[in-house]
Amino acid sequence: MTEMFAAHDNDAKTPAPRRRNFALWGVIAVLAVGNLVAVWEIGRTQDRLAEMQSAVETELTRLNHRAHDLTVRADTHEIMLKTDLRKAQELAKAAARRASQKAEAKAKQIAGRVAAEASTKRLEIAEEVNEVKSATEEIAGQVSLIYRDVGAVKSDVHRTRTEIDRTRSDLRSVKGDLGIHSGLIATNARELEQLRQLGERDYYEFEIPRTGRFYRVGDVAVALKKAKPKRNKFTIELLIDDKKVEKKDRTINEPVQFYVSGGRQPYELVVNEVAKNRIRGYLAVPRILRASR
Repeated sequence: MTEMFAAHDNDAKTPAPRRRNFALWGVIAVLAVGNLVAVWEIGRTQDRLAEMQSAVETELTRLNHRAHDLTVRADTHEIMLKTDLRKAQELAKAAARRASQKAEAKAKQIAGRVAAEASTKRLEIAEEVNEVKSATEEIAGQVSLIYRDVGAVKSDVHRTRTEIDRTRSDLRSVKGDLGIHSGLIATNARELEQLRQLGERDYYEFEIPRTGRFYRVGDVAVALKKAKPKRNKFTIELLIDDKKVEKKDRTINEPVQFYVSGGRQPYELVVNEVAKNRIRGYLAVPRILRASR
């Protein structure tokens, strides 16, 4: 403390001009130090700028190389694309030529086949026309024969009608066992055939033995109970609509008449022949009755 007070005393004793010089030199020293620091910072900054510039130049160089490589690759790729495009165009032209040649050959083949088929078709048509002509001539000949046959048939029809008229006059109409006036009756096979040709009734021929059993005739059943050949008489039993009806001591060629359910006209059973234990004849069924049923 004594020394400090002593120094202070010495300063106090120092003249003012000298104090000002000391202050100036202090400022100069501070400025010098600041300049040195600034120079050092500037140098450091310049070094950093140099490093950055070097890095930038290096990156630019790398990018230039990269751009060059990309350019070279793009050019190479473009050349390859142009080459592929040219090859594709050449292949397309070749394929088009082949397709055109194939189509032309196919067209010629089809045209040849069509022409051959047309020629064959013309021959077939000509053959068919000839066949039609031959068939027409044959048909014309057949028609001529038919005309002759028709003339012959007309003659036969006329002759048949004459025979039917003559047979009709031979046929006779009698009363049946029910007292109803019968239609024409037949006494033999020829007259029965003539009755069929008249078409007024349906006829069912029968021959029934005496066995005690029923035999189906048309839509009825008949059983022979007795047969008397010497007297031409017989006794039968009919099964009609599940009902039994006896016709006793009837005579040959006498219509045995009976009705069926819903019928308007009677059935007629005619026996033309009576033999020992056997009868033969026919059953006449009205067609109007059959149609109504």
